[in-house]
Amino acid sequence: MEESVDMEDKNVTIRALRKDTITQISHLLNPTKHFTSDNKLSRDWRGLAALCDIDNTALPNIQSSNNQVELILQNWFEKDKQNNTVQKFLDFLEKIDRCDVVEDVTHLIDEDVRLYHQNPNGYNPEPVNPKSEFEILTYDDDQRKALGQGPQIYDAFVLFADDDIDFATKLMKTMEDEYNLKFCSKDRDLVGGVFEHASIIRLITERCNRLVVVLTPAFLHSSQNKFLYSYAQSLDNSQRYRKIIPCTYKDVDLPSDYRIYFILDYRKAQSTALYDFWRKLYQSVKVTTYCAPTIQITPPNDAQISAAPSIQISLAPTENNLETLRSVLQQHTPTPLADDVVEVPTRSHDHHSVHFVEPAVETAPDETDIIEEVAPPSRGESEAGDASPAPTVKKKTRMSRIKKLFSGLHGHKRPKAATT
Repeated sequence: MEESVDMEDKNVTIRALRKDTITQISHLLNPTKHFTSDNKLSRDWRGLAALCDIDNTALPNIQSSNNQVELILQNWFEKDKQNNTVQKFLDFLEKIDRCDVVEDVTHLIDEDVRLYHQNPNGYNPEPVNPKSEFEILTYDDDQRKALGQGPQIYDAFVLFADDDIDFATKLMKTMEDEYNLKFCSKDRDLVGGVFEHASIIRLITERCNRLVVVLTPAFLHSSQNKFLYSYAQSLDNSQRYRKIIPCTYKDVDLPSDYRIYFILDYRKAQSTALYDFWRKLYQSVKVTTYCAPTIQITPPNDAQISAAPSIQISLAPTENNLETLRSVLQQHTPTPLADDVVEVPTRSHDHHSVHFVEPAVETAPDETDIIEEVAPPSRGESEAGDASPAPTVKKKTRMSRIKKLFSGLHGHKRPKAATT
C-alpha cells in the first residue's frame, strides 16, 4: 500500500484533481444537508461555495446545475489562481465538518497529486469536447461556459476596416460604458483558433441582434467586409427586421445599394446640438419588445349558466318570430325547454320585450302569479271612492296562448284589464 502524500506536496493547484475524483466528491457534497457546522456553514456544496468566496450572481446558475461542486471548483480556479490548492480545499472540507468526505477520497487525492508531480507539464489536461468547443466563439462564451451558462448574446456586431479602428473603439466604448449595451468585434472578442470567416457569420446570424457598419473608403476596399455587408442585407430581406445600422464619420462615395439605408453621420453632431449621434445610435441598436394584447375567452360552466337570472330579447310581434325566439332561447339553456317558460308582458310601442323565465319549483298548486303592481282603478270604483286597488294578474301561458297574444298584439288589440 502506497504511503500518504505529505501536506506540502498537496499545495498544488486544484486542477490536479482528475475527473473521477471530482465526481466522487460531488456525490458526497451535492446532496443538501439540513444541519450546519460549528462555524454556522452549510455542510454541503453551499458551505464550500461560501468558503471559496463565490459571487452571489453565480449561485443561481450553480444551484440549477447537475454538478454544483464541479462548477464551484471551476469558479474558484478562475477567481483565485494563487490560492486554489488541494490542501486548502481539504481545509475547507474540515471547516464545514465533512471529515467523512476527506476520509473517503484521500486515496484518490493522493494518487492525483502523485500523477501531477510526475507530469512535466504540471497536470494532464482533460480531452477536448468537440460539441462544447463548437459553441465557444468569443472570450465571453468561454467565461459563461465555466459558469454553466449558454453562449453570449450581443446587441450588435461592429464591422469596420482596420484603418477605422480608432473610431470603432470609441464607438464600442461609448455604447458599452454609457448606454450599457454589449457589442462584439472580431479583433477584441474572437478566441484564437476559430475559423474567422465562419465565426463572424455565425455571430452576425445567431448571436448579434444588429450589425453596426462603419462606412468609409477603406471599408469599401475590403472584399471581406463587402461580402459580410451583402450577407447581412440578405438577412434584412429574409427575416424582415432591421439588421444593418450604417454610420460614418468621414466623406465616402457610396454605391447605390449602400444608400438605400438611412446613415448615421457622426459629423452632424459636431456641427449642431440637435443631432445627438450617440443617442440615435443607441435607439437604433436597442431591441424594443412589443407586447400585443391578448384576449382570453372562458366559456361559462354549468353553475354559472344555472345562476344566470334571465335573458331579455326585443323583437317585433310577428308570427315567424315565435319559433325564432324559442330557437334562440334553446341555445342558451343546458336542458330542453318546457312549454311554459316564455312570458309575454303588455305591449310597448312597436316592439315588445319577451322574457325567458327559468323553470322554478312551484310553491302553489295553481299557475297564477300575483305581481305586486297596482292597476289604475275603473271609472266605477273611482266614483265610489274605493281606495283599495286590485292587483294585476298575469298568467304563464302555453305556446297556443302565446300565439294568440302575439296575434292580438300585432292587431293592436289591448287585452282587457283583470277585475276582481
